[in-house]
Amino acid sequence: MGRIRRGGYIFIWWIGDHPPRHVHVFENDGKIITRVNLDTMEPMDVPKMDKRIVELIRELREEGRFKATKNAKVPFGTAKYSPVKNVRYVSWEDAFDVEFVDGLCILEPHSTIRAANQISSDAKFDRLEIEDWTRSGFLVHYDNGQTAEVSWSFIRELPPKNSKK
Repeated sequence: MGRIRRGGYIFIWWIGDHPPRHVHVFENDGKIITRVNLDTMEPMDVPKMDKRIVELIRELREEGRFKATKNAKVPFGTAKYSPVKNVRYVSWEDAFDVEFVDGLCILEPHSTIRAANQISSDAKFDRLEIEDWTRSGFLVHYDNGQTAEVSWSFIRELPPKNSKK
């Protein structure tokens, strides 16, 4: 995850975020403005945006801030354990921002967690709970009583090559 304040805005980008490559732009008080496609420099959520945002993104790009990063997930069985530090549900992405004690942050699509835990498609996200004895994972609770169990390795590793989706 990258994050920087510049020119009255906050710019955030995540490793493993969905395509197209983009940056999230917020006002300094944390209110979301839009996501900006880094290939086209067009806003993704609003019809127009301040030209200053494009200028600032170009400056950040010239500084090497948005270099393409490889997927942070490693092959199955090879991840190094790190406790979960924080998890938050990012509603506009329908994904979970998972931060580990070692500093790695990964944006995990909600759809992968739902599928792995066979969560009903009509279940709505209710709340999160980090496993509190070892911080080795977290629970996603839904309004229909279902619960998804998510381990640290599910977030940090690619699925096994022989797994069925």
